[in-house]
Amino acid sequence: MKKQRLRKVNEEIRRIISSSLLMDMKDPRLPAMISVLDVDTSADMKLAKIYVSWVGEEDREEVLQVLNKASGFFRKLLGQELKTFHTPEPQFYYDDSIERGMEMEEIFKGITYSDEE
Repeated sequence: MKKQRLRKVNEEIRRIISSSLLMDMKDPRLPAMISVLDVDTSADMKLAKIYVSWVGEEDREEVLQVLNKASGFFRKLLGQELKTFHTPEPQFYYDDSIERGMEMEEIFKGITYSDEE
């Protein structure tokens, strides 16, 4: 599959999953503010790795387990919305890039520059 088309499919999957997490998922084990940061679909459209992040102290493993158990629900939504021959199987992963970015920002704030001119 061409890279541009795959990029469009990834963006559409991200949109569908994001709106579904906000509107349709009512599981109390899920955080209120969960974001889909990125989607990486395989070239054969069999698998979609969905990277999520959230604000809060919820247990990573429990949230990912809830999302992965609901993968059938998400796949059904993707099948209804996407106009593709294959509907990818969604798998959810935690993306800690926001946390790492905040840590890097704190490190940069701690650096002081001295002028030795």
